[in-house]
Amino acid sequence: MFVCPNCTKRLSHSTGSGGPSWRCGSCGGIAFPLATLRKTQVPTATVDGLMERARAGEGWKGRFCPICANWMSGLPVPIENESVTIDVCASCQLFWFDPTEFERVLPAAPPTPIAAKPSPAPSGGASPPTVSSGATRLPLTVTSVDARAATVQEGIAGYEQEAKLQWWNYLSGFLGMPIEIRSPKRRKAPTATATLAAVIAGVSFSVYTLFPGIVGWLGFSPEFPFRFLGLTMITAFFLHGGLFHLLGNLYFLMTFGDNVEDFLGVRRFLLLIFGAAVFGNLLQFVANPGANMVIIGASGGIAGIVAFYGLQFRQARVAIFLLRIIPVKLKAFWALILWFGFQLAGTAAGWVNTDHTAYAAHLGGAATGLILWRLWRSH
Repeated sequence: MFVCPNCTKRLSHSTGSGGPSWRCGSCGGIAFPLATLRKTQVPTATVDGLMERARAGEGWKGRFCPICANWMSGLPVPIENESVTIDVCASCQLFWFDPTEFERVLPAAPPTPIAAKPSPAPSGGASPPTVSSGATRLPLTVTSVDARAATVQEGIAGYEQEAKLQWWNYLSGFLGMPIEIRSPKRRKAPTATATLAAVIAGVSFSVYTLFPGIVGWLGFSPEFPFRFLGLTMITAFFLHGGLFHLLGNLYFLMTFGDNVEDFLGVRRFLLLIFGAAVFGNLLQFVANPGANMVIIGASGGIAGIVAFYGLQFRQARVAIFLLRIIPVKLKAFWALILWFGFQLAGTAAGWVNTDHTAYAAHLGGAATGLILWRLWRSH
């Protein structure tokens, strides 16, 4: 179900001669995909100009797209001595018009020619010539239809079919892992994600089994945050305290990292995960300055990946297990909100001193994911 960004009422899907659209029966706002809008009377130069400006990141960001839930760009369109602000989503190429805005951006209709007065019929009974006015092209009309199922399918066209939970999913859920049941379609293999996971596994397993004493040197310490010129903020990313710690982080990396890498590309993907790791460690230092502990693990960087995934792929769905037994299916965005709330509670309550989880580092990584998503969400 898609809702109006103006009054939050349900939108009605419609299909006209030019293509699909969505109208709000409450306030009268209407949304057009790019292909549909080009078939209306709105000048093509205006439509293409708005799309280019939205892709460039211009405009005011204050509304979510009703289709893909990404930020829309509010872009002014001059009309005579005033202007109207059209909201444009660069991600799914959707244009939202508040009530009366669509009509206002249409070009003024040409004046109707004044019909000449009929002259007296000439002798012989011939009819006088008639004056015909030019036909005026009418704006696209939209016929409301009840097509909720078709609307949902159009909104998730870039996603895989929702998978049914299998017995092994319940095992993962019992261990506290979310299950990805509807994921974005990938365009290429996640080579960077797989390679990074293999490097993390190899380094962590080697250090844990052969050189356990080196963890204290290469882990991040809030008491000495800038040891080795601050390199421990990176080296700590590759170290883990045990098999379950390692497998848990690799599970999150492989589950959510493949789609983020596919969307961002290798360079930005690596910048996101390592930037989140560094900023997460810095926030942990701010939250517990001088704490006599050593922080290791990739979870701060992976938190940035999880945050980016939940914000960019809002039509994705995951299953989490209530009390580790009862599966609850949620959109990725709402699962992210729940996860963020839990990390915030852990940071505020100081749980790091009891369960040895760096909650502030997770929050710092998630904040990095949010910031970079705002910059990169439409490439």
